[in-house]
Amino acid sequence: MLEALTPFAPGYFLPLAAVANIGKNISWLAASATKASFHLSFSLKANLADVTAKAGSQAVVASTLGTAVGISLSAGIGAETCSLLGMLVLLSIGHLGCTARALQEVALNTLNQQRAELLAKQFLSHQDRLSCPQELAQQDSLGAWCSSRLHSGFVSQIVVGPLLEQLVAGQDVDSCTAHLEEHGYFLEQIKQPSRDRPRMGLVILETATSHHVLDGILQAVHATQREPGVGDTDGHRFIAKLQDAGWNTNDIFIEEYMNRVSIDLSLIHI
Repeated sequence: MLEALTPFAPGYFLPLAAVANIGKNISWLAASATKASFHLSFSLKANLADVTAKAGSQAVVASTLGTAVGISLSAGIGAETCSLLGMLVLLSIGHLGCTARALQEVALNTLNQQRAELLAKQFLSHQDRLSCPQELAQQDSLGAWCSSRLHSGFVSQIVVGPLLEQLVAGQDVDSCTAHLEEHGYFLEQIKQPSRDRPRMGLVILETATSHHVLDGILQAVHATQREPGVGDTDGHRFIAKLQDAGWNTNDIFIEEYMNRVSIDLSLIHI
C-alpha cells in the first residue's frame, strides 16, 4: 500500500520505498514463523521436511498465478494511479478475508493459553469429551468473524509467569517452595483493584515440564471460577483427555514470557 502511494509524492520516492521494503521484510518474517507452526501441525509422521517442501511448491505456483492475474488486471485497468490504488485496496481486502477464512479451516493441535483455558473449563464442567482441534478452531477469537470478539480479543484472568512483586503475600516461603518442588508451580492472587473475579498468578518452576504447566492452568481456571469448589481437578485425567482429543501436550505455547523461578529462598520471597 505504501509503495502504491509513492506516485503522489515523487520527491519522497526513495524514503517511502525504503520504509515499505522494511515493512514487507518484517511481514515476511512474521509469516514464515506462522507457517512453521502450521507445517508442524500438518506433520503427522515426522514428515515436516516433506510438508514444508510441498507448501513451498504450492506457494510458488500461487505466486506465479497471482502475477499472471495481476498483469491481466493491469492491462484492463490502465496506468491511472487512482484506478490502480482502488484495485489494490479491493485485492487487499479480499486477501485479508481469505486469510481469516483459512485460519478457521487450519486446525492447529498446539495449545496456547486461550485454548488451554477453554479446554480446562470444558473439563471442569464434566464434559464427556474435550473439543478436538477442528472444533476449537471455530472458537478462537482471532479466527472469529464477530467484530466484537476481534476487538476485545482473549481476556484471561490468569497471568502466566508473573513477577513475584505482582503477587499478594498470601503464602509463606516454605509452603510455596514445597508446592513448587511437588507440582512444579504454585498459584497466588495478583495485586489489583477490587473486581468481580480475582486474577490469578501462575508461578512456574524453572524445571517444570509442559504437563506441570497444563496442570497449573487447570488449577488456576478452577480457582478463578465463580464456584471454585465445582469440577474435577485431576491434572492427569485432564492431560489424558487432551491427548485423546488429539492435542499436543508436549510442545505448548502458554508462556509468553519465560519468567520462571528456581528453588532459592532469595528468589521466592513474597
